[in-house]
Amino acid sequence: MKVHLIDPARESVETVDCDGSLESLRGLIGFPCLDAEEIGTGGDCLHIDEECFLRGDAVVGRFQLDRLAPVWGRGVVTGRSRPDGRFGEPAIGLAALRARVRFR
Repeated sequence: MKVHLIDPARESVETVDCDGSLESLRGLIGFPCLDAEEIGTGGDCLHIDEECFLRGDAVVGRFQLDRLAPVWGRGVVTGRSRPDGRFGEPAIGLAALRARVRFR
């Protein structure tokens, strides 16, 4: 399946392969403790490092999605959670997501 990876170190938003498991999301983000924020009415979620605000400058780059607080490190956008415990593909398209992300 596909998810959208926001990488502020590279200032990029791209679609990448992922199996939708928490473990694969942790691998993309690079940290074990994740937090999620719903980012629209379609069920899409932004997954981030739960401790990103504590890490601060220890992580390269920040980004902001809409009016959410700026986030340190990578983020992954998925669709809603499925009955099997995995996350689905996001409803938002790549171009629409890119238009909503600012790098800081």
